[in-house]
Amino acid sequence: MRLWVLTLVQAHFAILAVADTTVAVEETTKAANETTTPDGPHADCFLCAPTVQCGETVEGDYSSGEVNVLLMKPMEDNDYFIVKGEVFPNAMKIFIDIYKDLSVGKAQEGGNNQPRLLTFEHYFDTNLTFSRSNLHGEGVPDSFREATLPDAIKQKKPWTLMFKMKDGLSAFETGDETGWFNNDIPWNGTATTQSFNIRGGWKTTSIQYICVNSTLPIL
Repeated sequence: MRLWVLTLVQAHFAILAVADTTVAVEETTKAANETTTPDGPHADCFLCAPTVQCGETVEGDYSSGEVNVLLMKPMEDNDYFIVKGEVFPNAMKIFIDIYKDLSVGKAQEGGNNQPRLLTFEHYFDTNLTFSRSNLHGEGVPDSFREATLPDAIKQKKPWTLMFKMKDGLSAFETGDETGWFNNDIPWNGTATTQSFNIRGGWKTTSIQYICVNSTLPIL
């Protein structure tokens, strides 16, 4: 009888030990998962940003006033990127800012804008589009272009916009799904660009980067 009771006690403690070990393993696994898998993509990353390589097309919505889209190679003459997106029904205007050099992270930091090389604005109520360039960040733009698009873009799914570097790194040309507009938007000097920001009443469906020379520089 005494031996049977002792056996039961030993079995009880063995079960408790296994249970404690299982709980410890589960808690360790849970803690590891919490540190390596944040809630949502890049939830704990301040400077995470979408990147696009030469010849690559990235699908999804990358329209945000907080984060810039990064090109993996600085734009050279005749390099261009294509943005496709859908406009929200209640949209009033959209913006695309192309930045001088390489701007990483939030599009606005401490209330100060990062250096914008070119700004594209479209207003849906008038179908007017404004493009302005500014190499040195001064008040007066280097160039200003105003255009009225022939067709409303709200019904286009997706809507397409293209930006091409031209003229010895001194101008951009814009276009849509029908081709290029032949509307060079120059600035006073030469400049490189490697990032842009999309915001306003629309979302992107894809971004594509086309390079004449796809060889990455050796860093």
